[in-house]
Amino acid sequence: MVPFCAQSGDYDLACEKLCFVKSEYHDLLVLPENDDFVVELDSRLACALVDSGKYSKAVPIFESLFKRAELEDKQRFQVFFGLSLLRVGRLSEGKSLLFKAMRAKMPSWLRLRPSIYRKADPH
Repeated sequence: MVPFCAQSGDYDLACEKLCFVKSEYHDLLVLPENDDFVVELDSRLACALVDSGKYSKAVPIFESLFKRAELEDKQRFQVFFGLSLLRVGRLSEGKSLLFKAMRAKMPSWLRLRPSIYRKADPH
């Protein structure tokens, strides 16, 4: 239901649902074996907050996420976190994160096939 909310553009509803899950299942989420799920929830919530324009609420979540040693989709989160920092007035931090994201190696799933770089046939 939450991905559908975000995909349909209802980011506020997605944020509500994610916060509900975090609240309702708090006792389970504090267990170490559920850490990956916590990261997934937090990352989805932070991005949904950015999409809904609630940058100041997203910043502390991203700060917590970036304290971790590993993030699966770090480059994407750098963009969202960088934008959030810019929007709350932390310009140098935001700019730095955006530049890191731009300089990072593009993920393999995002790389374009060489065939699309060929010029289109004008006929």
